[in-house]
Amino acid sequence: MSQRNFVLSVLTLGLLSPALAPSLARAADLDAPYIGSQQFPEDKVEFGSGWYIRGDLGATRLPSMQISAPNLPTNIASPLPNAPTALFGNGSALGYDASLGGGYQLNKWFRTDLIADFHKPISTSATAGGGKIFCPTAVSYPTDPATGLLVNNPTYASGGCTANETGKLSSYDVLLNAYIDLGTWYGVTPYVGAGAGLAFGHYSTSATYTQANNAAYHITYTDAFFGTTFAPNYDRAASGTYYSFAYALMAGFAVDIYDHTKLDIGYRYLNLGKIPGVSGTLSSNEIRAGVRYMIDE
Repeated sequence: MSQRNFVLSVLTLGLLSPALAPSLARAADLDAPYIGSQQFPEDKVEFGSGWYIRGDLGATRLPSMQISAPNLPTNIASPLPNAPTALFGNGSALGYDASLGGGYQLNKWFRTDLIADFHKPISTSATAGGGKIFCPTAVSYPTDPATGLLVNNPTYASGGCTANETGKLSSYDVLLNAYIDLGTWYGVTPYVGAGAGLAFGHYSTSATYTQANNAAYHITYTDAFFGTTFAPNYDRAASGTYYSFAYALMAGFAVDIYDHTKLDIGYRYLNLGKIPGVSGTLSSNEIRAGVRYMIDE
C-alpha cells in the first residue's frame, strides 16, 4: 500500500468511528439484559385459598312414629281393610345422622358450604285386632228338609285374624348453609348459621294378617251355593317418595386442632317439612361434631 493510500484509510476510519460507536456498543452488550421495555412480574395473586371439606356426625332426637289401624272387617258385609297410615307421635326416639360437604371461607367473618345429610330411618310396628278380625275361611249353607236343596242363609267360619302393621321412613336432605364466625380467641371460633334446601326420602306402611293359629291369611274356599271359589287376601301396603322444603338453624364453635384442621362442635335444629303419607312435621334437635379441613390455608 502506498503512503498516500494508508493516510486516506486512517482518516476515513477516524471519521467513521463516532458514527459506529453506538452500534458497536450495542453489539458488545447483546448478552446483557435489556430492560428498556421489559415487564417486571407482578406479585402472584392466589385464588381459592378458603376452600374446605367437612364431615359431621350428629346425635338426634327424632319424633316417634306411630301407625294407625286400618278399618278392620267385623263381618262379611265389612269392607276390605285399607293400608295403615303412619303418623308422628308425641314421643321421641334417639337417632343419628351423618353428613359430607364442602365450602368456602370468604373472610374471617363469613363462610358458606353445601352439605348432604343421611338420617337414621324411623320405623315402627304394631298389632291390631287381637285375633278378633273377621277373616272367613269357609262357608256353609243349611239344607231345606223338604227339598234337600241348600238354603241361601250362609254361615261363615272365621280364622280370627290379627293385623301386623309396620311403618318406615327414610329421609335425606341437601342444604346450602351460611355462617357468621364471631372472632377467634385462643384458637376457638364461635359461630351462628342458617341453611335451606331440599328434603327427600321414601315412606312405606304395610299390614299383614295372620290367623289364630299364626298361619298367614292366604286361603282358598268354595261357596257351594253359588259354585264360586274365593281367595281372600287382606294384606295391604302403601309407599311413596317425597320431596319437601328443609331449613336449619345452627350455633357452635370450631377449635384449631392441627394445621388446616378444625374440630366443629355445635347444635342444629333441622326441619324437613311435611311428609306426604305421614301425618305431622318431621324435625329434629341435634348435637353434632365434625371436622373441617382447610385445603389451601
